[in-house]
Amino acid sequence: MLNVKITKEEFHYVAEYVSNATQEVKKLSMRSLHDMVYNIGRFVPMNTVHFHIPDNLTKSLLTTLKLEYPGELYEHKITVH
Repeated sequence: MLNVKITKEEFHYVAEYVSNATQEVKKLSMRSLHDMVYNIGRFVPMNTVHFHIPDNLTKSLLTTLKLEYPGELYEHKITVH
């Protein structure tokens, strides 16, 4: 299972990736954030990823997920904080 926790800082978003093998932190723009979601889905089955996202990203990130991965079952693995 890959956990991706996204938080908002002043001018960018911070994505923290945590899995059994690794932990990584990246600072991202809004565009880079959506690119990251797209790239994660290309390398990892989306139903093994748990997203923790801020409330202000709910609509845009869910829209991206539904467009890019319409057949995946990911809705139950998104926590809004």
